[in-house]
Amino acid sequence: MRRLVLALAATVSALAAATPATAQYSRPGYGRPGYDRPGYGQNNWGEVQSLQARLDAVARQIDRLDRNNALRGRTADRLRYDVDNISRSLHRAARNGLNGNEANQIRYQIENLERQVQFQAGRRRY
Repeated sequence: MRRLVLALAATVSALAAATPATAQYSRPGYGRPGYDRPGYGQNNWGEVQSLQARLDAVARQIDRLDRNNALRGRTADRLRYDVDNISRSLHRAARNGLNGNEANQIRYQIENLERQVQFQAGRRRY
């Protein structure tokens, strides 16, 4: 009788320990839809960091050009203001996850700002 009780207790405890482990794994595409997508729940954080790094590089370039007097008058201040606006819109959009349209819009704004910086820096040289 003692052997039967010990064997039954060992079986029950083994099943109780294995149940949470089996609940963690499921087949891809099974269960709630969309949760097996790559990057799900990460809110495209890598994309946000990449865009922020580009903005930081543009801000450093503006500072360098301003120190070297390669930008006219208040141009550096206006360009810094544009960097701050784009950075705010990036962080606002990233709060709930950055979708493709928002990423493309911010990417376009950064490219436009980079072109403006190059244009303004080139105007001073001539």
